[in-house]
Amino acid sequence: MSARRWTALVTRALAAIRAGALDKVVLARAIDMEAEAPLDPAVLLGALESRYPSCRGFLIRGRDAVFLGATPELLCRVERDQVQADALAGSAPPEQAEALPGNGKELREHRWVVDHITHALAGIADHVHRPPEPRVRALPNIAHLHTPVVARLAPGRGVADVAAALHPTPAVGGVPSAAALRFLAEHEHLDRGLYAGVIGWVGEGRAELAVALRSALIRGRRARLFVGAGIVEGSSPDAEWEETELKARALLDALGARP
Repeated sequence: MSARRWTALVTRALAAIRAGALDKVVLARAIDMEAEAPLDPAVLLGALESRYPSCRGFLIRGRDAVFLGATPELLCRVERDQVQADALAGSAPPEQAEALPGNGKELREHRWVVDHITHALAGIADHVHRPPEPRVRALPNIAHLHTPVVARLAPGRGVADVAAALHPTPAVGGVPSAAALRFLAEHEHLDRGLYAGVIGWVGEGRAELAVALRSALIRGRRARLFVGAGIVEGSSPDAEWEETELKARALLDALGARP
């Protein structure tokens, strides 16, 4: 997606927000690149994991492509009847991390995700708890507001109920969810594939699922990187474009790409 088309898409989203059709929508774009030699997914994953040890590395092999990445966002962790979900929304460059908790726009975006998770878990769990204020989670290329939400599952509920209740969160879809997804289907014109989907593992009484962010689809010498940004009142096309550039830096650096 060109910067010009991104600006048009963000402008359309802001118009929908001003009209009251949306409160927030998460727009995504793809960055296509080609290397001089075939890309080795295992080497790329190793580079991501060494640069971002606090993120969850993943690699999924398909018939003719590999989907991989290092995501900072946990959808849920389930241990018997205990469940934890992470709200991760609201972003800033690393040098602005200290000011992030005082940024009204980013706090508003973050609270929508926290409220969504809290309300979703309330329908399938008891004793839902969240800290009163978010923390800052700093990564080498970007900082996020982070709030962990914990709860105890109601009898008979399991990981499938948790995933169905939580996904997609406002961090990858929008608010209200149905209206945001309709907007994306009509205007984004991007085949997200597995991007922003659910990845992880499920075992007996235990599971850990994450949201597939900071990811790329690898085919031979070619890579398609996926990045997104949440659009709310007060967003600007240039600032949101820059946020996607920050998020793409993780994969571009691992690929050794030149600016």
